[in-house]
Amino acid sequence: MRGLGDHLTDDTITHDYTSAGDIGGLKPEQRWTRDKILVNQIFGATIPDSVFTQIKTTYEPKDVWAKLKELYEGKSRSMLLDLGRKFQNTRCGENDDVRTHLDKIADLRERLSSLGRTVGDAEYTSVMLGSLPHSYDPAIDSLTNSYEASDKDLTPAAVTRMALNEEEKRKLRKGKSATQDEAFTAEERKYKRKSVECYNCHKMGHYKTECWAKGGGKEGQGPKWPRKDEDADKDKSKSTKESASVAVVESLQDESWAVIVDAPDAPDEGKSYDNVSALTDTAALTPVKPEVELYDSGASRHMSPFSHRFTNLRSIPPRPITTANSRVFYAIGSGDLKIDVPNGASTTPITLKDTLYAPDMGLTIVSISRIAAAGFSVAFEGQSCRIKAKDGRIVGDIPASPNGLYKVEHALTAAAAAEQVDILTVHRRLGHISVDTIRTLVRTNAVTGLHLIDPHPSSPLTCDSCDYAKATRKVIRKETTTPRAEAFGDEVHSDVWGPSPVNSLGGRKYYITFTDDHTRFTRLALLRTKDEALQAYKTFAAWALTQHGAKIKRLRSDRGGEYTGNIFTEFLNSQGTERRLTTHDTPQHNGVAESLNRRLLE
Repeated sequence: MRGLGDHLTDDTITHDYTSAGDIGGLKPEQRWTRDKILVNQIFGATIPDSVFTQIKTTYEPKDVWAKLKELYEGKSRSMLLDLGRKFQNTRCGENDDVRTHLDKIADLRERLSSLGRTVGDAEYTSVMLGSLPHSYDPAIDSLTNSYEASDKDLTPAAVTRMALNEEEKRKLRKGKSATQDEAFTAEERKYKRKSVECYNCHKMGHYKTECWAKGGGKEGQGPKWPRKDEDADKDKSKSTKESASVAVVESLQDESWAVIVDAPDAPDEGKSYDNVSALTDTAALTPVKPEVELYDSGASRHMSPFSHRFTNLRSIPPRPITTANSRVFYAIGSGDLKIDVPNGASTTPITLKDTLYAPDMGLTIVSISRIAAAGFSVAFEGQSCRIKAKDGRIVGDIPASPNGLYKVEHALTAAAAAEQVDILTVHRRLGHISVDTIRTLVRTNAVTGLHLIDPHPSSPLTCDSCDYAKATRKVIRKETTTPRAEAFGDEVHSDVWGPSPVNSLGGRKYYITFTDDHTRFTRLALLRTKDEALQAYKTFAAWALTQHGAKIKRLRSDRGGEYTGNIFTEFLNSQGTERRLTTHDTPQHNGVAESLNRRLLE
């Protein structure tokens, strides 16, 4: 009703309408009538039917407004009391959202202000602190103590910041706990999901929100299966009945992973073992580790950190792997792993199907339970672990180590082709050691896996960091080696000292000194600010000319702005005085003036 307020206080046309004259071809009386009709229309559109029946006989907007005030003024007082109670008594539960709670209190404060009651910052702060859960008491005590120590008033913004920070910390702690619980209960949930049916693709083992098929929540996000690998697996399943029982995966969510396949015939069938994967870059950066395989009866999956042993390695969402000492590793890939199983004097090449790739692990874990699930038999006889195929053929014979573990250690081998890197990069990676040492390390095979690019073996290496770090300066002598000036005024040493922690009676806190190099005669002038240095020098130069008949030939000082300003420089040029500036950040070069400062202060 902006601009229509006159109709709520007057029955007749007001002075504002008549003084404005004709507007848009309408006279003041016509505009008054038009606006009165508009006010009545606003009343009719906004007032509830229960209230409209009490004012429908009234036509003038002023009378309508008077009746509305009679009806609602009493209700406004009741509403004010009710809002006041809610503002004082609103509490945040231990599990409630603190941000939502604080927004609710702020809204109540605004509503009270709109009804005429102003809530000050002190009262608002007290209400906010009192409404937080009891578990926030340590944080509240810390906040109030810090503000009391600094003698400052606690503000609503500080309370809001404290409460939101505390809530974020709690959420982070709960998130860590939930991640650990998920890691510990992953196996239990895994078997419960087998009975779940997807309403999108009607397969078992996942929900519609997780379905990769068309229409699912993760449509098109599943791994891309190479067509030639699918055809090769199908051909292999037709030729080998045993492999068919373990190599065909019916569903991407099926936890019945195929485990172990005897692979002597794989090369004859043309199966590719190239590591074409989305993890190529990650695998290339994995450091070379001694290849160790541990045959574990307690492991539920095959796992390995050796990327070069995988075929068809593909990326998967990170999956937590919890060890017996509660340490958690994450598997970031999956594929078929090729290993050599000891079998007496020889070895049997074996492919472990759908092995998890966990680069942070230290060795390969071969799951005995997965081997048994694939139809092979495992027998622990004496000091060896024997693996037999269905036809009774011995696939592997793993001897026990002295500590009772069935562990196989292989010689350390390079995980990938030698990396081609220039000598400057190796110099930086190895802590900026000399190039001769780098060449010796590579030549003696102390560092392997590198193909050193050294185009100029005889030329020295240029490294900016080494030049900067090893740069030195000449020794600064304690006594001057140049002869003194031959006459008064030939050279003057000057320096500005300050500010002093205590001002003089005249409010001065700096002083400037002028010392003649020939006689060591010194004059000192007190300054209020550094910009008075030029006037002090002019006074000294005039004194030297009048009393000694000498013009100052050279002025030696540091590179302070009071000496290098444009006005100071122009004055020196006009007097024909040479400037002698010391090296930056080297006060020792201005030793005469600096030692004078020390003698004056001590």
